[in-house]
Amino acid sequence: MTTYITLDGVSSIDKGLRLVEAAPLILPARSRQREYLPGRIGSISASEFEYPAVAYKIRLALAGEGKADIVSQLSGLAGWMLSARRLTVWHDPDHYFTGAVEEAPAFTMLTRKTGQLEISFLCDPPCRQKANVAGGWIPEAFLPIPEQITAAVNTASGAGSAAFTLSGGAVSGALPPAAYLHITGTWQTLVLGGALTVTEAMAAAADLYVDCDAQEVYRLASGVRTPVRYTGTFPDPAGGSLTVDGTGFDVTARLLIIERG
Repeated sequence: MTTYITLDGVSSIDKGLRLVEAAPLILPARSRQREYLPGRIGSISASEFEYPAVAYKIRLALAGEGKADIVSQLSGLAGWMLSARRLTVWHDPDHYFTGAVEEAPAFTMLTRKTGQLEISFLCDPPCRQKANVAGGWIPEAFLPIPEQITAAVNTASGAGSAAFTLSGGAVSGALPPAAYLHITGTWQTLVLGGALTVTEAMAAAADLYVDCDAQEVYRLASGVRTPVRYTGTFPDPAGGSLTVDGTGFDVTARLLIIERG
């Protein structure tokens, strides 16, 4: 079986590289803040885990006429590696990691005509991700995910002027998923997931973007991302569905869920 990685959708095979190793990142590194007290056996720990970024170690080999040729070829690939923000691996192509190549790379010559480069793709969040979209889809790196939601790219959609539910089915990721919304229409107030209330009314048709992961609610005003007033907490889509309610509303809502872990 051919092994490879892709960085921003471009395969290492297309770059003339042979994948030597890419160890699976199965469990994220996590920790809790702890305080140890004199005389106490054990510690007092925070209730929530912290999930620091984790390096995905990748080793790539390249053949050439000699060291000078190999170094020259790899230097020409530096831009591809350094600009990448998404990683996929051959053994799990439906999932992806977000982050960037960081830390110091290591170069060695395996033979007189084969060189090896070890790089670290720092995954943040430190787990694999998968968009819950029919047919599969991986988001673009430099556009906020809510703005990438369309009629074709979503987990669930609905419309109306009375309360309705966006049902996306079961979420199978081991870690809490991320949720994003793109809502179009008019409203006096909107209540999303029974938890978040958009209090800034829109009398004329508008596009509303909700990023539950980054905890942002905004719209585009002349191309500028402008915060929209809200109260409450951002909804948790772990059950795979989300309600849309409010007052004086007539909207089309699209939900996108990204599974993690």
